Amino acid sequence: MNKEKNKPDFIIIGSMKCGTTTLYSDLSQLQSLYMPSEKEPAILTKFSDQDKIKSEYSRHFKGAADNQLCGEASTDYTKLPIFEGVVDKAYQLCGNNLKLIMIMRDPIERIYSHLKHDIAGGLISADEIDRVVLENAEYLAISDYAKQLLPWISRFGIENLLCVSFSDLKKNRIEVINDVAKFLGVKIDRSIDIEAVQNKGTELRRTGRLASLVVNSLVYRQYIRPFISDSVRVRLRKMVLRKVAVPDIKLSKQTEDVLRQKLSNVEADVESLIGKRIKINEFKQN
Repeated sequence: MNKEKNKPDFIIIGSMKCGTTTLYSDLSQLQSLYMPSEKEPAILTKFSDQDKIKSEYSRHFKGAADNQLCGEASTDYTKLPIFEGVVDKAYQLCGNNLKLIMIMRDPIERIYSHLKHDIAGGLISADEIDRVVLENAEYLAISDYAKQLLPWISRFGIENLLCVSFSDLKKNRIEVINDVAKFLGVKIDRSIDIEAVQNKGTELRRTGRLASLVVNSLVYRQYIRPFISDSVRVRLRKMVLRKVAVPDIKLSKQTEDVLRQKLSNVEADVESLIGKRIKINEFKQN
């Protein structure tokens, strides 16, 4: 009988719109890792009670074999100040026995992708992006990778963190997968299919208000979802949620200049924090 897995061995903690879905899909093909088809469970942001957190992870990892490492990916974990206390809950649950993976892309490119995501979700309209991106501090905060990483490093140490460049993931996916596998202490035990490009920014799905209320309800989470397999849930999502085509968007030069100035030290700040240069700044201003 398999031992109960009630905590992750590793987490892809972020960052939002930086290729976490692609990396998750690639790693889930390794037999030595157990990564459910449900990405973004956000257990550490949805729940505070440790017993409840453990029971949710037990449900999430219920199909894992004893010899598999269990992993999840929730970009909510690097969204300070929106979600506070995540690191403390992770440390209380796992102690030092938790590996962390962080993917970072050019901060302005990340903001563009974030804006498209919010347009597709009906949260904002394309004609208000210049105002919204400057008024809503969330866009800048999530792109400040050093600030997002600092609490994790303070708790878990540099040795338990692997930082990945989004550009490296795009150009050298197999090499990145090898680096991650080595970091996790596992071997590449099968060929990896990297043909599919995951989570295209122009093919997002819109969750209606009714669907959102249902899937986030206590009744659904406790009495319905445990009896629906991850694969069935993913198929239902594709059937129910319609794709939304997002047109190209362009911030004004003035807005881009403001963002670039505010985020000009991100790459250097990350290097200072982790002691290693990660290629981040690649945005080409028109």
